Amino acid sequence: MAATSFSLPTFPPFDVHADGNTGHRWKKWLGRFERLLVAMNITDKKQQRAMLLHFAGRAVDEIFDTLSDTGEAKDYDKAIEALNAYFIPHVNTAFEEYNFRQAKQNQSETLDAFHTRLRQLSQNCSFTDVDKEIKNQIIVGCSSQKLRRKALREDPTLKNLLDAGRAEETSQIQAQFVEKQESSQNINAIKTGALEKHNPSPRDMRKPQNQRHGSNYQRNFNKPHTSTCRNCGGGIYPHARD
Repeated sequence: MAATSFSLPTFPPFDVHADGNTGHRWKKWLGRFERLLVAMNITDKKQQRAMLLHFAGRAVDEIFDTLSDTGEAKDYDKAIEALNAYFIPHVNTAFEEYNFRQAKQNQSETLDAFHTRLRQLSQNCSFTDVDKEIKNQIIVGCSSQKLRRKALREDPTLKNLLDAGRAEETSQIQAQFVEKQESSQNINAIKTGALEKHNPSPRDMRKPQNQRHGSNYQRNFNKPHTSTCRNCGGGIYPHARD
């Protein structure tokens, strides 16, 4: 029987030395790897084990060599069990659930992002109904009082709660856009009025000066002058005509 040949795709190895939660990162990497096996239709256990150690990288391969009870070359499940025991430490469920209960929606965080964060936090908890726990935590920890009151009044499903939250966020964004446009238009109108007041139009400039400045100028123009004549030094200027 001829061997089946195929080219291996590019797939990032597992970074053993990266900072952060190693157990969580390993589970994420393993999940992506097993989806790769499905996509490539690799069902033979021996092939799966070989590809696991190949794609996991040299550091994981060297760690694997030090582990006991890893099974035979065709035992994929034993290999996974041994690596899980190495990378995933004992989980303190009570502490993980405490962290879950403390989660609050951040000021700049969307409801979908908060939901995703809660879903990640729930992975190490021992919840029997994860969706129910996430829904309850959204009600307690969401930043929208309107959404919280609606949820307490109607007791929606998690899906309906998320739909309502998305609709509220969208309406807020749209309202802010409209209000910003109206505010900008009002400011422009005020600026335009001020410019027209200080800069008369060409039509106004053609008017006589006394008409251009209004009644106050006319009253001042008609007042009797009391200046001293600069020619003769006396009398009220201008002199009355005979």
